[in-house]
Amino acid sequence: SVSAVNAAFLVRSSDATAMAAVTAAGDVFLSADLGATWKAALSTGLALAGVSAVTFQNGSNTVLWATTATGSIFKLDTAATTVAWVAQPTAAALDNGVGIASGVATSPVIYALDNNGSLTRLIGDASAAENIAAATGVTAATNLFIVPAAGGNTLWAVTAPKLYTFKDTIAVAV
Repeated sequence: SVSAVNAAFLVRSSDATAMAAVTAAGDVFLSADLGATWKAALSTGLALAGVSAVTFQNGSNTVLWATTATGSIFKLDTAATTVAWVAQPTAAALDNGVGIASGVATSPVIYALDNNGSLTRLIGDASAAENIAAATGVTAATNLFIVPAAGGNTLWAVTAPKLYTFKDTIAVAV
């Protein structure tokens, strides 16, 4: 089971009706009542080791995205017939995933940040992926935050000395 003691990550869906907890061992638990009760989302043996960040897909209560310490990006659809983490294609390997966020677009858009400040953007079913190089001077990135909006998603990359912003208008329908 899950508790505040063993949850490494706790995220809430964009409509605030569902929560997911991921343990340090990579097990996933879901709550449809904002944490009053929890149920395991994965079958035994399907945990994702090394999760470094997790988020719900914007507009979904059932789709989770994660990045790992090895830089991989994974998708988990808890409403699917087979509930399992699925590796996603990326344009370039992330060095060490430190943040992941979901934005607003005509199809899902996912952003993953690595520790060097490089950003990977996945659009739709992840078949459209690209790497956005880090800005000059970005080092030691530790987290990624987003304000999703129809006019463009604004992202903030947290680094040791500074906070960097990036406004993505390419993921917005024209």
